Amino acid sequence: SGANGENYFLITRATDTAYNVESLQAERPFTIDSTTPTLTTIKPVSNTYYQKSSLVTISGTSVDLAGTNAGKFNNNPVNVCFKRIADEKYWDNIDKKWQGKTDLELLERWLPWSTANWTFYDVAVATAGYWSFEIAESSWTSGQQYMVWVGVNDQATNKIDYTEAQIQGGTGGVLFYCDNEAPVTDVQDPPNGSYLNDVSAPAAHIWGNCDEMPTKESPPYNAGNKYTYLKIKRDPTLGAEWFVSGAWVAGENWTEIIPWIDTWTYSGFNETKMTHGTTYWIYVYATDNAYPPPGNTESTGGNIKSLFLYDTQAGTSTISVPPTGEPHYKSLTTISGTCYDDFSSPDKVFVEIFDDTDATLYYSTNGWTTTQNYFETGGLQPWTTSWTTNIWTNHHRY
Repeated sequence: SGANGENYFLITRATDTAYNVESLQAERPFTIDSTTPTLTTIKPVSNTYYQKSSLVTISGTSVDLAGTNAGKFNNNPVNVCFKRIADEKYWDNIDKKWQGKTDLELLERWLPWSTANWTFYDVAVATAGYWSFEIAESSWTSGQQYMVWVGVNDQATNKIDYTEAQIQGGTGGVLFYCDNEAPVTDVQDPPNGSYLNDVSAPAAHIWGNCDEMPTKESPPYNAGNKYTYLKIKRDPTLGAEWFVSGAWVAGENWTEIIPWIDTWTYSGFNETKMTHGTTYWIYVYATDNAYPPPGNTESTGGNIKSLFLYDTQAGTSTISVPPTGEPHYKSLTTISGTCYDDFSSPDKVFVEIFDDTDATLYYSTNGWTTTQNYFETGGLQPWTTSWTTNIWTNHHRY
């Protein structure tokens, strides 16, 4: 036996029974190699989340040495085996689909190793190369956990290999994930379609949800939120219409926010930055941590997530019936009037009726009471309140 990495020559010379000696001797060099090849997986990286498009090609490199000297590979020395962890299915590269162990055994394809593509860095040396393996984008499932085992053999049969127990048990390989779904964002405060004043407008910050997909229920794995992007616009008639870094400017710009697990907040914009009689638009989108950057990106970034109106001035109301002049009625079955707001739409009209003669009674929807109260009228333009019975006391002033 020879030493690992040593080069040897085998030389032969033949003679016959007449003692003629071969003049051209046969010579063969060979190398003793007991060194296991090294193997590098470029993609997937352990415990990394990938978009489907990034998993089409799995790849890496392998180098073979004999001691400190060059080793040697035959063609196509790398084999791969893939497993989808949740349902314990394996990639069948013949039928191009994920199959269980029982089905693969019936097809006589267990263990399901597949030969990777191989390219030598230098064919004349044959000691190192690049390997790759392709699985169609449509074959990956978002939210799933996978494992790949990569084996390699050199010409001297030194190898990296995995046992059936390791493959069935999901150990020893490179664990990775597929996440092909973008986060979904919204704006909770201020709510979309809301009318706000200096009391109801956000005093400290605005916020919303940032739900990473797929959800943790099923399938169970996602890459997690990375960034939320926000921009705020106001009615352009005010001049500078975009809110950037605490001020209103002419040019729009997205503000990058690091979200919490499933929410985002932005403290730079609150009611002190708002102007009466103005419409505001909030745009939000998010990205996650799935490779490659910038991750899965929410496609609704150009959509308005919240449109709200800021109105700090009260509306006005008028009374049409009874008119001014303190009229006298034998019977009054309906009171009415109008209402107006210079920006927001009128919402409700409330009326108080006081018995001035009694000096203690107020009308409510449940009748007369000593507790002061306003009750809501019907309609807006006009607003009205009617009674089918007489609620008034003769000779009283109201």
